Amino acid sequence: RIMPFATGMLLISAVAGVNGQLDKIVISKYLSIDQLGMYYIAATLALVLLVAVSPFSIATLPRFTRLYTSGRADKARELFSRVLLITAIVVSSLAAQIVTNGYTITLVWTGNLDIALFVERFLPYLVSGSALLAILVVPFNVAIANGYTRINNFLGVASLLITIPCYILAIPRFGAIGAAVVWLAVHVLIFPIYFFYINRRYAVATSLTRLSLLSFVLPAVVAFSTTYLLAQIAPDTVARLPLLL
Repeated sequence: RIMPFATGMLLISAVAGVNGQLDKIVISKYLSIDQLGMYYIAATLALVLLVAVSPFSIATLPRFTRLYTSGRADKARELFSRVLLITAIVVSSLAAQIVTNGYTITLVWTGNLDIALFVERFLPYLVSGSALLAILVVPFNVAIANGYTRINNFLGVASLLITIPCYILAIPRFGAIGAAVVWLAVHVLIFPIYFFYINRRYAVATSLTRLSLLSFVLPAVVAFSTTYLLAQIAPDTVARLPLLL
């Protein structure tokens, strides 16, 4: 009885693995090994967002499964709203820090000025795409708790069909920035589709518009505006951070 679910999870893992490395594979074909290495540094920084939400996913998936299998969908909706808000706050805060201080973080990490300058150009695109992907972990848990994998596989395969030609066209012309923009564009496209479908199927929110404003827009606006203002108030401190460390 679990074979369809197991097969769906296997396909999700395979597609996610290909999607996660496809940009680097195409970059290695068209760009130098130095640029590939610097792109990988930026991708690793963006991966911090997914690592940050992993504990929430591990902790809440069993709870979602128990609530849905016991027929308590109303409690599952309450849990969804709380976890989504917490996840959005954590993701927005980290994303704002990395985007605003990407140059400084990279310089402290690598100690190389050229790498920091190069990574700074396309890091915001990778971080923004990873932020959307990290927030999607919450509705993904709802789908998995109900044993539903079809939408993930459909969107995963569709994203492959989109990204492969886009990478081939964008990377030779625009370099690493082209790869980062394609990565962001695909997730901007997938994000609302996935949320709308999960809400339509499992009614995780009474108002999707209200949920979006309170759980996505508000945390992002507060996090980015606060981080930007602090960076403007004390720019010299931020600039001297590598020397202080």
